[in-house]
Amino acid sequence: MYSKAYLFPQKLRYHGRTTVNRARAKVALSVCSWFEERKKYSDIMPDTGFYQLTEPTRKLVKEQYDLDVDTVKACPCERSRSEPCDCEGATPIYIECSPAYFYNIWHTHFSDVRTTRKSLMQRDDQH
Repeated sequence: MYSKAYLFPQKLRYHGRTTVNRARAKVALSVCSWFEERKKYSDIMPDTGFYQLTEPTRKLVKEQYDLDVDTVKACPCERSRSEPCDCEGATPIYIECSPAYFYNIWHTHFSDVRTTRKSLMQRDDQH
């Protein structure tokens, strides 16, 4: 009996660790750059040194990231950078990711960034 593997070869679905890690690194870089950009415009708490976001919950922070994934784009045209560009050549700056991965990056690399609710809860505990 002969194997049918030579007659009907199947495509491998396993991409390998390097391909998966390369894709994961792009997403991590995207989330990290988004948080760095948000830190520029966030309030720094004088007593703790934490950056306070305007959103009260983690879910709303993730929704804001998803909104920025859809709207913030880089464009090679010569239009003003202050307004969004809808050119065909515009490419998204940020990459979509799962909520669990987003929260993991946040917890691991940006533990100094807090939501409004968490900052208020900590302030109540100190009094």
